[in-house]
Amino acid sequence: MEKYDRDRHTHGIKPYSPPKQKTKKGLPLGLIFGMIVGSILGLFLAPKSGQSLREDLKDPKGVFEDQKDKIVDKVKVKKAELEEVKRIKDSDEDLMAAQKRAIREDVKDGYVNKDSVDLSNL
Repeated sequence: MEKYDRDRHTHGIKPYSPPKQKTKKGLPLGLIFGMIVGSILGLFLAPKSGQSLREDLKDPKGVFEDQKDKIVDKVKVKKAELEEVKRIKDSDEDLMAAQKRAIREDVKDGYVNKDSVDLSNL
């Protein structure tokens, strides 16, 4: 019977070493790099003439001010619409309260509409 030879059976097996920890800086740096490259490509691939692109690059504040003015105008329009809805709601609530008061007064006075049917006699 053959004896067990430890060196013969473990020959070629490398000892286990835990994997190295990777730094987590790759993702944020990749995102920042991608945003920069994407914005530059977006500027140059936009359907604008070269002259207007150069003007935009010379005065970037103008582009943002134009966009800001458009947004401010939209906000003003939405605010006016909201105020109109609130005014209509308030007037409807006032009208509803007036109708409730009129109905209560009619009930107190014993008013009976000639077109109504008294179901208590049936």
